[in-house]
Amino acid sequence: MVIGTVSTKEKAELAFKAGCDHVINYAEQDFVTEVKRITGNSGAELIIDGVGKDTFPGDLEAVSLRGTIVVFGSASGRIDPISPNVLQQNQFASAVAAYLITCWIETSCSCALKMSPRVYKQAG
Repeated sequence: MVIGTVSTKEKAELAFKAGCDHVINYAEQDFVTEVKRITGNSGAELIIDGVGKDTFPGDLEAVSLRGTIVVFGSASGRIDPISPNVLQQNQFASAVAAYLITCWIETSCSCALKMSPRVYKQAG
């Protein structure tokens, strides 16, 4: 399912013609509310944002648990710094962290690492 966002009725028509299943006119509708309604309250699995500062807070509310937000532009300005707690709350993982975890798993499973087991005495 593809949800597009637009600011005019004319752009909504273009978005439907381009293949969007749903189009939200954010000048008339609340983006977060509509995304939640369309997705059955689960949120969007992927949000691609070319606006930046003005739309990013809504992206954080509209994205699904473990979803992905790709910001490729900053038409409205740079995004303010984000607390790591906000990212943890939605279980976001950075692309770098995800890549490193994947490399670790592949290396571990291939037996390329010679790991000796360690047993630690439980504290307390």
